[in-house]
Amino acid sequence: MKKLFIIVAATLFVAGSFLPVMAQDKADWSFYGSARMWTEYRSVDKLTTRSAIVTNPLAGLNDEEELIWDLQSNSRVGAVVKWGNIGGQFEYGFGSTVSPRLLFGTWNFGPGTLLVGQDYQPSFWGISGQCGFGGGDCGLINWGEMYTGRLPQIKLIMGGFQVALIKANTTQVFTAGSVTTTTVSVPAGAAGPPGGIFVTSDGVRDFYLVASSAPNFSAVDIDTLLPKIEASYVFNLGPAALWAGAGYNSIDLEGQPNGTTRVDSKSLDSWFGAIGAKANFGPFFVAGKFTYIRNPAAYGVVQDNGLTQASYTFATNSINDVDSMMSMLVVGFKLTDTIKFETGAGWITNSRDNAPGIEEEQETWSYYLQMSWSPAKNVFIIPELGFVDYGDKKLTGSPDMEMGDAFYFAVKWQINF
Repeated sequence: MKKLFIIVAATLFVAGSFLPVMAQDKADWSFYGSARMWTEYRSVDKLTTRSAIVTNPLAGLNDEEELIWDLQSNSRVGAVVKWGNIGGQFEYGFGSTVSPRLLFGTWNFGPGTLLVGQDYQPSFWGISGQCGFGGGDCGLINWGEMYTGRLPQIKLIMGGFQVALIKANTTQVFTAGSVTTTTVSVPAGAAGPPGGIFVTSDGVRDFYLVASSAPNFSAVDIDTLLPKIEASYVFNLGPAALWAGAGYNSIDLEGQPNGTTRVDSKSLDSWFGAIGAKANFGPFFVAGKFTYIRNPAAYGVVQDNGLTQASYTFATNSINDVDSMMSMLVVGFKLTDTIKFETGAGWITNSRDNAPGIEEEQETWSYYLQMSWSPAKNVFIIPELGFVDYGDKKLTGSPDMEMGDAFYFAVKWQINF
């Protein structure tokens, strides 16, 4: 019994001597949360037949009006962890479902930091405080800001420079249909075929280009040999900052045109380049960004525009790329420490050559005006007005189609804890 007592005492003494060291090595966990309610009245024009963000189920029949009164999907709880040169963060979002937003670990090795896990991508550089449509703190995402979500990646961070190898995007490859063309001739001076585009005349015959439907391409196998690659850099210039980013995504497709036995292999490449700037002038601030994207849907970019996907031309067995330009401008004024005003506009213009001489175009404009009021620390009440103009859908040889518009008035209610 005496020996047992001595062993227990010695064990407690050794364990006690290690407690200060263990306490020093204990990770520092900092938990946080944010509850966000979105209360919105919206009105969608009956002609709005294609919108990635706002859909009118009564399109063509009547205007749609509705009230949104819901927990924002980006309401969250999470924690930031720090343990020497090792760190990490996790964050879950709460809305209609619970889903992971962030989950990554970091290693600060001196000259830089290695991040492994799910995080924002280098292509995202948020400069807008816009909240709607539908809540979610859009920040003109879908209307001028490029955003591809939070994806699994391996990222190197060195000061203002970031480069990441990201899970490749393999979704939203082709449109549901495609267009091919044929040449039709008529006697010189005679009426051309319906929808035909005059090309030339030899004095005896007039030649027209006519668009028609053709089999689409169905990919039965999609392979990725490279991860998506992105890089960005922020130049901090005191009260101003400049930003530049670029990225590339490539997938290999194997399949066949519908209704045929022909087997083809295709490569679908998508990429972007972007520049941005922001500056403060006393209580005023201004920020802007311009982005060019080749095949936005194939890259994983969500846009509130009906023309984002590449198409396939059966006659030439070729892929038709989408050229997309996005831009945004934000201006604001800080009246007091608790009241801020902000307004902004976003613009998207997309085009695609469906066939020689057949071009499709569509533009989207978005505007918002908001006031942010913080009546207490970590409490925010933000009324906001917003408007989206879906413009006209233009297709060579066809009348322009008006795509409608949408309007909302809303208030965001947020408490951080």
